[in-house]
Amino acid sequence: MPEAASRQESLLEKALRLEQLQAERHLFEGLVLSHVVLPPVGREDYLTGNFENDCIATGQYLAAESFRYAVTGDAEAKRRADESARTLRKLQTITATRGFFGRGFKTAAEPTWDEQCFFFPREWHQAGDYRWLGDPSSDSFNGRTFGWSCYFDLAADEAGKQLAVEDVTRVGSQWIDNDFRLIDIDGRMTLWGNFDPRILEEDLNALQALNHLRCAHHITGDDRFEREYWRLIRDFGYADRTVTAKVLPHGSTPPWDDNLGMTALFDLLQYEQERSLAGLYREGLARYWSALKSDPNPFFQFAHKVLEPDADLHPQTLDWFRQYELKPRRRAIKARYPADAPVVEAESEESPHHFLRNYWLGRYYGFIGEDD
Repeated sequence: MPEAASRQESLLEKALRLEQLQAERHLFEGLVLSHVVLPPVGREDYLTGNFENDCIATGQYLAAESFRYAVTGDAEAKRRADESARTLRKLQTITATRGFFGRGFKTAAEPTWDEQCFFFPREWHQAGDYRWLGDPSSDSFNGRTFGWSCYFDLAADEAGKQLAVEDVTRVGSQWIDNDFRLIDIDGRMTLWGNFDPRILEEDLNALQALNHLRCAHHITGDDRFEREYWRLIRDFGYADRTVTAKVLPHGSTPPWDDNLGMTALFDLLQYEQERSLAGLYREGLARYWSALKSDPNPFFQFAHKVLEPDADLHPQTLDWFRQYELKPRRRAIKARYPADAPVVEAESEESPHHFLRNYWLGRYYGFIGEDD
């Protein structure tokens, strides 16, 4: 057997292969198409699918390309990071509001059939030659903050930094003005957009709120974000609530909540300089880790080790990358309306942005070698 056929693909080779697939089928004007219905049922340009998670996915991909650029200095990584940064900005400007942002967008002159199959069909809106999806959530906001922070620190030139300042200021100021609620274009709070201290139920959102404010101050230097950060801590006990952001027992909340919490702690603990606050946040991190340490998910493992350098990585962390493969999945798709809409059999595919984020984060911090 030839040597090339028997040699295992390196993680770098796999990352570059998935990067190419990402560019071919899961990127539109820098927007990550996180869930695509493939042709021939879907459009040839891959703009058929579920756009629900495209904002958070784009933020995570922006972080991936920023880590990649910091590691390699590759001009293509810089170009893709810049493009996705402009897309985060476009997700706000396309809504034609002062600071509200959408989940995703596509080119279409009128509603398309797949809008009735995923998320909330009524949340699609027309904007010239584009349609955009509203009702963003705390997940969407989380992805924006993570992406802007990584880009600002690792990949942005002066023009990119100014773009970050503009977007973070516009979105953050509107959020504060609306009592820490994401308010949609109909004037109502989005379904999962509540960080308001008067009605807040989830400690996880207290953690995320503080992270949004700490990152916003880091990026913009605007003292308003610092003042509001301390007001939520002083008047509403948000820092204390971060300790119990992770709901126990493990598994009693959706698994993506762990990604939101660990992402927020990853930024917050790197930017917070006040020792007593950092101590509270580390208590929250320890609570997360009590539940996640047995999970070889590289983002959890790497994020924790960045924050706790003496910690050991799960022995199967790199196996996660080796076992990861992106394969189209056959599924039945049915429109919600009309009721007698036919069921369509189609192949769909998820974006590999999680792999890219995890790989380049691991490379940047030295947890993955170039030859692994």
